[in-house]
Amino acid sequence: MPSTEEFILKGNKLKLLLTKTKFKTMEFQKMNNTNNITKPEFIRHKYELTHQTKSYNVYAQTNEKFIKSALTDLCRIEEFRGLSNGKGFDKYLRLRTSTSWNNSEKVSGLKYTTKANVFYGDRRINGKQNLIVFVFNNDLTQLIIDYYRGYYPHNQTILKKILQDY
Repeated sequence: MPSTEEFILKGNKLKLLLTKTKFKTMEFQKMNNTNNITKPEFIRHKYELTHQTKSYNVYAQTNEKFIKSALTDLCRIEEFRGLSNGKGFDKYLRLRTSTSWNNSEKVSGLKYTTKANVFYGDRRINGKQNLIVFVFNNDLTQLIIDYYRGYYPHNQTILKKILQDY
């Protein structure tokens, strides 16, 4: 038996490093045909600005109702007032999860990227991080939030690769 066998499954290459009698090392690496990292699936949420004040903007979701959603119909991008230990951002996302904005879920700070109007953050659910990418149009009247359910890149290289596509 050779030390390395390669199997092809639906266009993705799955590498298994084997010894003659047992698995010595098992390495799964999901690749597309060009050996690049494949982009994980996300849920796209589209929002339109409904109103704004000095300290926040409120957005309403414009997705079709039959599209599954991981976020609420209303969200608010607020100025960060330093009331937590968060660093690296000056705005954050709040979802309308209760009848009052004050009691609604504070999700994530909007961390800067190298691209204008593109930010990223995360949402923790049951201890698991979920990547969130925010894309604003130039006049901040439209917002797209891509929600990567159950996925957060384990290093900055993968995060940069995902963000470069925006």
